[in-house]
Amino acid sequence: MSLVVYPYIRDREGKPVDLWPGEAGTGRTLAGFEALRKEFYGSEEVARVGCRLLNSLKEGDIFAEKEDLDVLQQEVETVLAKLDEIVPRLDLKTPADYISERLHNIAEAIKTAKQHPSGKAGVAIS
Repeated sequence: MSLVVYPYIRDREGKPVDLWPGEAGTGRTLAGFEALRKEFYGSEEVARVGCRLLNSLKEGDIFAEKEDLDVLQQEVETVLAKLDEIVPRLDLKTPADYISERLHNIAEAIKTAKQHPSGKAGVAIS
């Protein structure tokens, strides 16, 4: 299984509605292999660089809205900047360039959510 990322807006019942319909299953929506939930995002190394939201993937899905969108964006930028330090400290079979591509997908979803005219969009990583 894979972790997916997508921007969303909540409907009247509060359920997330995907802002990238038709993109499911494409490379654009991939946040990584399910194993990366704990092995990378949930690792002590990601926590060590101050990424509490990304690190919370080890416990469950992320639905980032409002201020958490800014937090998620900052965390993605931090991990991208420190990726060459983080990956060698982990026993991963997944190469750094694969993880970088997935982080860029998360960044793209954040950008889409922030540009939504409602100002109320979020990003899900599940």
